[in-house]
Amino acid sequence: MKTKNKAALFSYLTKITILTIGTLHFTCQSAIASEPIGYSIQKLPTANPVNNQHFFAADINNSGTLTGHWNGLAFSGSDSSFQHLPFSNINQYSYGSKINEAGQVVGFTQSASGTSATLWSAGQVINLHNSNMEFSRANSINSAGNIVGVMSNESHYAQPVLWDHGSVQRLPTLNGRGGTATDINNSGLIVGAVTNSTDDNHLPVYWKDSNVFELASLGGKSGWATAVNSVGTIAGFSSTAGDLTTHAVTWTNGIATDLGTLAGGDYSIAFDINKAGTTVGRSTYGAGSATRATLWTGTEASDLNQFLDQKSLSEGWIFEEAVAINDLGQVVVQGRNSAWGLRQYYLLTPVPEPAVWQLMLAALGLGSLFSYHKRRTPNS
Repeated sequence: MKTKNKAALFSYLTKITILTIGTLHFTCQSAIASEPIGYSIQKLPTANPVNNQHFFAADINNSGTLTGHWNGLAFSGSDSSFQHLPFSNINQYSYGSKINEAGQVVGFTQSASGTSATLWSAGQVINLHNSNMEFSRANSINSAGNIVGVMSNESHYAQPVLWDHGSVQRLPTLNGRGGTATDINNSGLIVGAVTNSTDDNHLPVYWKDSNVFELASLGGKSGWATAVNSVGTIAGFSSTAGDLTTHAVTWTNGIATDLGTLAGGDYSIAFDINKAGTTVGRSTYGAGSATRATLWTGTEASDLNQFLDQKSLSEGWIFEEAVAINDLGQVVVQGRNSAWGLRQYYLLTPVPEPAVWQLMLAALGLGSLFSYHKRRTPNS
């Protein structure tokens, strides 16, 4: 082959390889953002109250590290390698509520002296409680180390609070009474709920620049903002018109979207939302039925029990609720077997679309051809 033709082929292969790799990257990102075709399912440690074994998973970060509560103590870990977080009192009970990308965990500890908001960082346990608090609990932490939660003050009302590297700030409420901050994203947007001054219903709110703003409801009098993702989309729940039931909801730029329920259901709640806007929680699938772990892509609700194996189903297990989701689409699910009186947590990891693997193989093949051609082309 002439040098000119070889150069033209070399240039063509280069363009095709770059375009294929670019398409692969876009498709992989789209696969993460959309609902996968399946999940690999990992059983987390078994909870058996009869044997005094307890395991609760509360959150998962983008590295796949979980936190929660395991046999009386907060834990963190992944791939079945879970470690108890340090404690300062052997008689202490502890719970991990949230874990950030650096592996810092927040939650609370309980002892004879009360309940205290707690941070676990770099192998240290840090008590966030101070003498002005009767009760405190940390609910979330962002990548900058800002922590939000709740404390009770001298008037005994629960107050939303922000811990900012040693300083403690009470967040404002709409009526000067109570509230709770449940989540904070890396931009510092805080979400939660405050109590209504007339009937003690909770109202969904967010805090920005130390100001509080009420979120629109679905026509009812109560609701709660439970989570906020990195782009500022908020998830939670709201009562519907007439306060007859509750539906999962997302808020984008203050506009509420009713996520609805599984087919035939009349009740739903959203607990978490990832960067792609995929929301997880629980929903009934018939009037008055038990709840099922639910994943919403947009407003399309999917029952995660469709991925539970036949053996588990025949034994009476169901995925009851999905408690957390990370940006890779991994979902933490609580299962329950009513007949056996047992609870079991699972980690669901998405199985990507076949097209993703086909593109990966195509890119590798083109890359190999590109490399081979380069070796075969003379330097002159």
